[in-house]
Order: sequence, then structure tokens, then C-alpha cells
Amino acid sequence: MEKESVKKYECMDCGALFDNWDGIHKHFTTFNHKGWETIDTVQVNVTIGKKPESDEQAEQHLGAVTVDDPFDTYLATQQPSNKYDNGKPRLDLVPPGIIEAVGVVRTYGVSKYGDSESWKTVEPARYRAAMMRHLCAYLRDPASKDDESGISHLWHCACNLAFLIELEKGEKKDG
Repeated sequence: MEKESVKKYECMDCGALFDNWDGIHKHFTTFNHKGWETIDTVQVNVTIGKKPESDEQAEQHLGAVTVDDPFDTYLATQQPSNKYDNGKPRLDLVPPGIIEAVGVVRTYGVSKYGDSESWKTVEPARYRAAMMRHLCAYLRDPASKDDESGISHLWHCACNLAFLIELEKGEKKDG
């Protein structure tokens, strides 16, 4: 199998790749990005979830990329590129439910306390205690909700855990 070089347009602001000028122009209009460059990429044959059964079959598909995940398929078709994501966390793997849960609890907290940054001034021990109270309530009854907010105890645990992670991250930078 012969690999063929293909011209693509790359957004210099975010690294997105486009096959044609119309695609990148629409991207610029939508996201207000400015810079672009034309790059050469290598077109590869992508097979989802099917690996060659023999060396002979593998030789027939020389240059092919075998992946099981649709996102990896996207990444495989983009190689090589000028976007270096190796070693970076795959935040696209984080279940959106936890982000939404923390967002709901934070929205309630800001409406209650009026300051979106006041959580940073609370001692971590208080978040640990609150997290344990919510966790115990959740373990006793997974469907239970906090009496005051009406929000799931599990969601409150997630928010307290997020606060602790952020606060401890700051301590490691300072110490």
C-alpha cells in the first residue's frame, strides 16, 4: 500500500486540521481564530478494531493504522502533525457527568455565598469533613439528596474532592 501526501490547512491557534479552505474559513469565523498554514500530512488506511491475522496480511496493509477507539481513529488520520499531545492528559476521557455535577454544586454555592472564589479561603480540613458527611449519607442511601440544597450527596462529594485537589495542588507548588 502506498502512502500519499495530502495538503491540509492547520489552525495555528488550536491545531485543528481542515481539508479545504471553506472548512478553515468557517472555523475562523466561528472561533475568531486568525492564523493558518498549509501542511503536508500522510494519508493512511485506518481499520477500526480489526488487526491483521498474519504477517502476510499485515504486509498487505503496510502503512495501515489499527485502532479500537473512534477518537484514536481521528488522531491516526491526522498523523503526522505539528500538534504534540504525547504525555498530556486525555481530558476527553473524563466523564462529563462529574464536570456537570461539580458545576451544579458550584452554582448552588455561588448563589448561597455570593462569591465564586471564597472556597479558596476555607481550610482543607473542613472540605474533608464535609466530603465524609456527604459520602456517609450517600453510602447509607445512594438516592439521597442534601436537605438544604436538594442536590445529590454524591455530587457534593465530587465538589469537595475538586476543592481538595485544587487546594493541595497549590500547596505542592508553594512547598
